[in-house]
Amino acid sequence: MNIIETHDLCKQYGNALRVAHLDLDVPEGSVYGFLGPNGAGKSTTLKMILGLVRPTAGSIQVLGQNMDRANRLSVLRQVGSLIESPSYYGHLTGEENLRIVQTLRGVPEKNIREVLQIVRLDGQRGKKVAHYSLGMKQRLGLALALSLSSFTRFSAACAGVREDTLRLHILANSDSEADQELKLAVRDAILQAEGGMFAAERTKEGALRAAGADLEAIRAVAQRTVRARGYSYPVAVRLENMYFSTREYDGFTLPAGRYDAVRVEIGAHAGKNWFCVLFPPMCVPAATSDGGQDMSAYSGAEQQAVCSSYKVGFAAVEWLEGLKESLSGQGVRTLAEADGQAEQDDEAQEEPDGAEQDARRADKKETASRAGTEHSGGRTVTTADRTQAQAARTAD
Repeated sequence: MNIIETHDLCKQYGNALRVAHLDLDVPEGSVYGFLGPNGAGKSTTLKMILGLVRPTAGSIQVLGQNMDRANRLSVLRQVGSLIESPSYYGHLTGEENLRIVQTLRGVPEKNIREVLQIVRLDGQRGKKVAHYSLGMKQRLGLALALSLSSFTRFSAACAGVREDTLRLHILANSDSEADQELKLAVRDAILQAEGGMFAAERTKEGALRAAGADLEAIRAVAQRTVRARGYSYPVAVRLENMYFSTREYDGFTLPAGRYDAVRVEIGAHAGKNWFCVLFPPMCVPAATSDGGQDMSAYSGAEQQAVCSSYKVGFAAVEWLEGLKESLSGQGVRTLAEADGQAEQDDEAQEEPDGAEQDARRADKKETASRAGTEHSGGRTVTTADRTQAQAARTAD
């Protein structure tokens, strides 16, 4: 599916053709960038895609819908955007600015925390935006856009997957062929002995309690398998909350981040590891009657996430979760210091040339004209109406 499509898209200001016959397809899960000199039409194209500027010719589709007057609002409810300089309330903190969007658009609470971490403003959330550096203000604008985007919903679903999953993690004694074969034998023995127990559980909490109560039984199964193969390696088993990278399995993908896991260590546990999912019972052969994966413990959004092919989304989640890991120690202070330094020595933005300035003035004039009138509750509300209403409230 293409998220954005344009066909023969044109925009003309006077005698100047700023966008000329643009055909563009942006597939789902991809990242595109516009490169070009000042005046090439980059901002104008984005504004046309968002319905802020009307094309001279051509057509635009966003999320499978024509970008026109009838569909614009329904499309934009699913889109986050930041073009040029962000808008914000300088007397409010960064977090308070985000909470305005949360209230108006019904954004989940955890999305606010996520986007602040993504743009590295979680340490500056309580600071008034008027005191932000230029770079921090741009990052706040990105946070506002991300809070409304599909990635944030995907990231929230991935967080739910991590909360609802219990993994199995087995570390071999070494990377020798014999030790790796032993690791797989231990895996098969554990899944055969314990898989039925986890398949019977209906919640992650229940599976976690069952695993905690059965750790010695799991260790005994693994130890017997090791000895039956002629090895004297000790086996240790414990519950642990640990970090996993993104992992693709047959038919589903688990996002990166911290998971609760049953960790099995064989001998020196210095070899390659093996991991899968105990709950939901997705790597247990008898999980379902037809041998498929049982994902019923996941919500609809979580199932959609793990079964998706959203590679860019999984990569972004892994980057974010890796950043959280690095920030869990010394890195937090380092990033805070970097933000403090950025306040002192912001670089000046590149000034647009004359042609770009003319195009931007024309864009702003058309954008303001279109934004001055909007529909609300079946009647037209104009900027003048708002001014009168504000004056009446002030008089009251």
